Amino acid sequence: MLRQLIKDLRLAPLRSVLTGLSMLIGIVAVILAVLAGTIGKDYLVAINEQLYGRTPLVTVSMNSPRLSDADDFSRLADAIAVKNHETAIVLNLDTDITFSPGTQSNGGIKGDVVATTPGYSSIYNLPMKSGRWYAGGERSTASIVVNLAAEQNLPKDSTAYAKTNQTTIATPFTVTGVVNDGRTDPTIYVNAQALTQYMRIVSRSATILWLDFPQLGKQRVRTVVEDILFDSIGGSVSGVQTIDNAQSYESVIAVMQIAFGVCAILLLFVSAIGIVNIGLASLESRTRELLVRRALGATRASLIGLVIGSQLIIGLSVSLLAVAISACAVGALPAFLPSYSPLQPPAFPVAAAIAAVSAALATSIIGSLVPAIRAARLQPALALR
Repeated sequence: MLRQLIKDLRLAPLRSVLTGLSMLIGIVAVILAVLAGTIGKDYLVAINEQLYGRTPLVTVSMNSPRLSDADDFSRLADAIAVKNHETAIVLNLDTDITFSPGTQSNGGIKGDVVATTPGYSSIYNLPMKSGRWYAGGERSTASIVVNLAAEQNLPKDSTAYAKTNQTTIATPFTVTGVVNDGRTDPTIYVNAQALTQYMRIVSRSATILWLDFPQLGKQRVRTVVEDILFDSIGGSVSGVQTIDNAQSYESVIAVMQIAFGVCAILLLFVSAIGIVNIGLASLESRTRELLVRRALGATRASLIGLVIGSQLIIGLSVSLLAVAISACAVGALPAFLPSYSPLQPPAFPVAAAIAAVSAALATSIIGSLVPAIRAARLQPALALR
């Protein structure tokens, strides 16, 4: 039977190619449409995490006169890390700090200085272009990380010299890495624990970034931080805020996914119409052939099996080819993304592929039913005309 079906397909190669091409376009279009929607969703989430932090994020504003002391600050950082390892402390510097690539530079690099603990990189989506983020055990190492905008003046492994308006001697810091933080202005991330140890700075307030997994709620987080301050360096909490920007882009993601889904369904529908039209057109051209088969003793069931079986062979072959093409397209995407892109390479949409292949095979069967039924109703006597 299989040999007969293949032989039947070879009798009309153009018809087989057109049917297969129509089905191939439909399956690939569905998979790529779903993939495009997934990429769009992941991109919005990645950019939001890069600029505003992962969610749910609780920010705690605190005040303490002992933040500038190296030992006290380290004690506070360690106490907070014990409660939640996905936290970071950002010092609000009252002292202006400038970094320059040389000790004799007239002015420092114009940009922002973020004095924070190593956990900052777990709060934000910060892919490294080169090097690494400073680690928690490097509190005695004067290290900084720069963003892409500052890399031109402070490349990886170079030395940056820090000064304040109250000091004349520059303090050297080693650039351990270059990070993609999504900012257009030069930004320098300095190890806050090393900063308090090697430089005389003034900081009376700070912001604690607390990634709330599992969710405790901002009031519970406030209580925990107040207890930590009481047991460590003293101070007070001036405000607590929950940052969750997911709602701002969830509606956009929903609309985008619906749009891509509708496009995928329409493409598959157009493909199905093409398959049915080709099947009906081929039936008209094969009427005499089918009549001769009936006159020679072919049963109606065999004619139905011949028409439907041919479509199924095309459907199965094209489905495998479409999945292979789509898999190659997905596998090639990382080559077009820089290594420091906040967007992770998407996974192959298995569910979309299964749905597209199933719909294509169902379309093949349904689309060939009408020609098959019409072929079975042909009267052998018509072959004598």
